Amino acid sequence: MNEESVSETEHKGFHENIGFFVFLEKLGGFDYGDKRIEEYFVLKSALYYLMHSGRTSSPENYKEAYSEIMGWIAERYPAFAKNRFLIFGLPGESFKVRLAIFLLTMIHKTHIVGLFAKMYCKGQEV
Repeated sequence: MNEESVSETEHKGFHENIGFFVFLEKLGGFDYGDKRIEEYFVLKSALYYLMHSGRTSSPENYKEAYSEIMGWIAERYPAFAKNRFLIFGLPGESFKVRLAIFLLTMIHKTHIVGLFAKMYCKGQEV
């Protein structure tokens, strides 16, 4: 494993300098033909970032980043939680990805992000 690669440095914890919201804006700027598909891809990318970068953060940092990112999504996609693709996935999506998105959506809907962060995050508060 390359300890100096971007995935092993910039994605350990949350960093403001990576321009994640700019990425989400550009991702949402494509013409998907269906607003629900756009919501799905934006949320899927956000959840991936939270899971990958959040693993090495502290639970407190995770909850802070989660609130900021999900607030951004809710502001732009107010009905995202009702998107049927979050439950059933898109055709062609692997079962593991569908399951992960479904479970993270349920964690969001049941408001147990704090508990999840305590179990999932392995980093220490700095």
